[in-house]
Amino acid sequence: MHDLVKVDRMMIDSEHQKYYAVFRSNGFTNMKYSSVLAYWLKEEGYTTCFFVAGGAIMHLLDGFRTVFKCIPVVHEHSAGVCAEHYNECRKATGKAFALVTTGPGLTNIITAIAGCYVEHRELLVIAGQVKSSDLLVYPQRQNG
Repeated sequence: MHDLVKVDRMMIDSEHQKYYAVFRSNGFTNMKYSSVLAYWLKEEGYTTCFFVAGGAIMHLLDGFRTVFKCIPVVHEHSAGVCAEHYNECRKATGKAFALVTTGPGLTNIITAIAGCYVEHRELLVIAGQVKSSDLLVYPQRQNG
């Protein structure tokens, strides 16, 4: 329940009134941060998500699947290349981004990020993160 934003008329600002209206019309009084991020990305013109599912992005994927066309791929590098190609070929119909999990998922997409940087192409990568409660339990990298 900690990942929900309490939506209250006194707590919400004018910039987020449209999100409040969308969720209020569906009968919700709470919304996840992932849903707020999804609607913000939609406003920015993103329509498609290429992803490799992982534990650290399950809440993001849950919020994104109702807003974007989510296409699973086999490898994180593929997600980056697909999003890059989509952005170059389908500029009129919307933009795409890559959604990867934490750790090796993020390091596997570095080659695609470097390629976009060299070629001056747009690529948005959203990565998950380990829960802060898990990070605080074991301060060292590994046990044993």
